[in-house]
Amino acid sequence: MLLFFQQGTLSTGLDLGQIITDLLPALNAYSTSDLVDWTETELYQWGDEAAQRLSRICGVLVERTDMPVSAGAGTVTLPDRHLSTIHSTFGTRSLRPSSAQELEALDSGWLTATGGVERISHDYDGLKTARLYRIPDAAGMLHLIYHTRPESLTSGNLTLDAPTPIGEYLTFSILAEARRREGDGAMPEVADAAQQRADMLAKVIESYWGGAQ
Repeated sequence: MLLFFQQGTLSTGLDLGQIITDLLPALNAYSTSDLVDWTETELYQWGDEAAQRLSRICGVLVERTDMPVSAGAGTVTLPDRHLSTIHSTFGTRSLRPSSAQELEALDSGWLTATGGVERISHDYDGLKTARLYRIPDAAGMLHLIYHTRPESLTSGNLTLDAPTPIGEYLTFSILAEARRREGDGAMPEVADAAQQRADMLAKVIESYWGGAQ
């Protein structure tokens, strides 16, 4: 389930195709078929890169999942597109995030200790897995709330489930990339102005939704 914290409501999603359509006059075109200095594919690519970049800066995209864990399983595979964990529980018990160094100082045998799960570590087995302390001696459910990145945006996947202000960020980011690229369509002054606006919006978005951990 994808969650968006926008004054207690869920956003209805953004249509990257519509964002690009609205941007065309600034690129001297009435339709994507009129584009001369760029291709439609490039515009989608820049929009996707901007969305991926923003998700790593700001805590806008948040997802929740429940993961069954077997007894004796001390390592869990994190969900696809997981960036950072906001909160985790095992059963009804909240887990304290701890580094491997902290766990080593707490218990020299932490890698093999079994019992009730109390902590979770994200820095021992790489970015795609997490380590539980202790290793559960009974099966249970791991509940995760985590920052995530969007699926890749392409002409075949137009919708980004994100709050409305993200659309403005994508618009100025795409415009900056287009006008920055060397060629007949290059307009450095426009690129700089658009980039400054995108950077300002990123700061506003981060101040409102917080930074990704």
